[in-house]
Amino acid sequence: MKRSSSKWRLHQFYYRDTYIRRFLPATALLSPRTLNGMLNRYRSVYIKPDRLHRGSGIMVAQKTPHGYGYAKMRGKTVVRQTRILTIQELNRRIRRDAAPGTNLIQQAIPLAAIQGRPFDIRAMMMRKPHGKWGFFGFFVKVAGRVTFITNLQRSGGSIMTLDEALRRSFRMNPVQIASKKRSLILLSHRISERFQHYKASTNQIGIDFGLDRAGRIWVIEVNFDYPAHHPFAMLPDKSAYWRIKRMQRAIRAARRRTRSRVR
Repeated sequence: MKRSSSKWRLHQFYYRDTYIRRFLPATALLSPRTLNGMLNRYRSVYIKPDRLHRGSGIMVAQKTPHGYGYAKMRGKTVVRQTRILTIQELNRRIRRDAAPGTNLIQQAIPLAAIQGRPFDIRAMMMRKPHGKWGFFGFFVKVAGRVTFITNLQRSGGSIMTLDEALRRSFRMNPVQIASKKRSLILLSHRISERFQHYKASTNQIGIDFGLDRAGRIWVIEVNFDYPAHHPFAMLPDKSAYWRIKRMQRAIRAARRRTRSRVR
């Protein structure tokens, strides 16, 4: 499992931006108090390790007609616990099964779905060292047999274009699709430009967006430094993939020139 950047620190950083804040799911550090408060406010919540990525260690907890329940991953298998009568017992079980270290609790967004399988959207942003951010493409991750995460390896999911996902999920026409893509690209630029104040050396950002069932945009996660780009090669049109590869070569060349000047 990969340990890297702090989701909590990054959430706090973006929460200070009043424009981006409106797109962030409610998020807090996991505690008995926040578990109780979030489940009083939202029917379902995610529990996420602060420093694990790619879907590792995620659990989902929810209210049920008879109390509470939760689900977790064990390898690639979902283990569900149901008929938990009290919030105290739910807290004990989550604490027992949660990943070591700090964990977050987050509002679960009722994601738009295709044939009952939720999806999220990856936007790829890149720039040369100290240059302006550019948008390099979208792909959509559709959850597989594990429907509470969209990570491809863990859920057994699939890839498709954003146009196809919007047509199949929302029955959008070309004008509506173009409008939604413009909104996502504008927000991607805002997120990337803001990120310069978090880690100025970063040249690649993969932003995971969700759309809820009403079509509202949510920021799920901001992945930086080495965001996965290989799914672009799985799309019918490979042009975004080759643009990304060319840009990566240009970034490496620019860094080599910088190092040679310093010497």
